[in-house]
This record gives sequence, C-alpha cells and structure tokens, in this order.
Amino acid sequence: MDLRTRIRNQNYWDHVFSPANEPKKEIKPGSRYVTLPGWHPTPKCVRGSVRTREPLMADAMIHVDTNPFNTAVAEFPVVVRYRSLQGKWLEHVPDLAVRRLDGSVAVVDVMPVHVQRHLRWPEHRTQALRQVFAELGAHYRLLDERTLHLMPLMANLRCMWRHKRIASQPAWIAEVASEVLRLPLPSSIASAMRGVVRNAMFTKVGEEEEWTEIGEVNPVFTACMQLAMDGKIGIDLQRPFSQTTRLCTPPSLFLFPATTELRFEAAA
Repeated sequence: MDLRTRIRNQNYWDHVFSPANEPKKEIKPGSRYVTLPGWHPTPKCVRGSVRTREPLMADAMIHVDTNPFNTAVAEFPVVVRYRSLQGKWLEHVPDLAVRRLDGSVAVVDVMPVHVQRHLRWPEHRTQALRQVFAELGAHYRLLDERTLHLMPLMANLRCMWRHKRIASQPAWIAEVASEVLRLPLPSSIASAMRGVVRNAMFTKVGEEEEWTEIGEVNPVFTACMQLAMDGKIGIDLQRPFSQTTRLCTPPSLFLFPATTELRFEAAA
C-alpha cells in the first residue's frame, strides 16, 4: 500500500473515531427488539457509551474494554458496500470499529454460531468484507461464542470489568495501585495483598463503635485489575482468578492481524 493510500486511510479512520462521526444505525431506547439491545459504558468511546444490539455484542465490548491495547471504539461506525452471492450490491454497517495502540484498526461483527449455520451468506459476506476493509487499511473479523465465550478467559474479563475505575471510587485506590507497581515482579495477587498496607476495607454500621471488615471487597485486588486494564502489569488469564493468580511485567509485543481477543492469543 503506497504512502498516499495510507494517509487517506489514516484520515478516514481519524474521522470515524472522532466526535463528528455519528453511528450509522440507530436503536431507539424503549424499542421492542428481539435481540435485547443495551448500553455499554466505556471511556474508549467519544460518547461515553456504546449502543449494543444484542448480548453477544455487549460481550465483545467486555473484550474491547479490558484490553489495554485497544484505545478507541465506535459502534455502527461506517457504511460499506459489497457484492452478494447473487452479484447484487448490498450495504452493510458493522457492529464495531476498534483502534489499537499501534494505530491499526479492527472492524468487528458478531453473530451467534447457530445463526451462521442457519443462513447461507455469512461466510461469503465475511470474505467480501475482509477485502473491503483491507483496502481501507483495517482488519475485519466475524466473532461468535467460540471466540468471545472461551473459558476461563471470559469469566476473568468480566471480573476485571466489574473492578474497572469509576469516578466515585475512593481516591486512595490510586495510592494502593502505586504500591503494587513498586512490588517486584513476577509475583501473585496474594503476595501483593501481603505487601500493601491498605489491603482491606472496613465499615461501621449506625452508632456501633467497632469497625467491621468488608470481606467481599479487597482494594489490592481491585487495584491489580485496574492496572492490568491499563496495561501497567500483566496478569494470567488462562486460569480462573484467585489469590495465586500470577502478576508479571506487561506484554509489549503486538500480534498480527489485530484482533479483539489479543489477551488470549498472547497468553497461548
């Protein structure tokens, strides 16, 4: 691809991820859709949230949101044309466009595997869209449960997302994260809990004099999850999270082609 084409594609995707680009598909709130649409809050979208048309798309957003190599996301980002099996030109709006830390772009559609088996055209459309987006300098993927619901990866990513940074969290969680970063690596979550001073949260009910530890919440665990989502530490995603989960230096290499399941591929 020559320099002029690369610059043109760069400008194209800069616009796609800018506030000036509106979603090319609208799912109105309160509408009765059989696909169960929803909203996924994320700081990686210029509007602060992504409209998901079905639960599988929301699961894809869990992958996007927890991966530190993904820097921006846009839902229903563009309209492209491709030839159908019958030779007719059809328009298509993909579900997501994801910009990576290295500047590459992944375009993603989601479709349940049983729907793909029932229909005749998904394989043809996938091949056609791969060529369309390759000309735009992007990688196209059709994802389903076989990729998005791999266990224990998906359970771990959901756990990480539940511990993501929010505006109302205590300010001293950042101090806990700084202490974790000063610990030697490789290590484990249990070692981090032992090495950090503020490793518990307490509460006092009513006029009781004694403080009670909140056993279900641990600030060190939360800090480890947030550091992993920021790409400041690496974490073992191949086994269910526990106190023995391994912490290490963050991965620095990119995989090609760019995909939203980089974490799993990097750990394989």
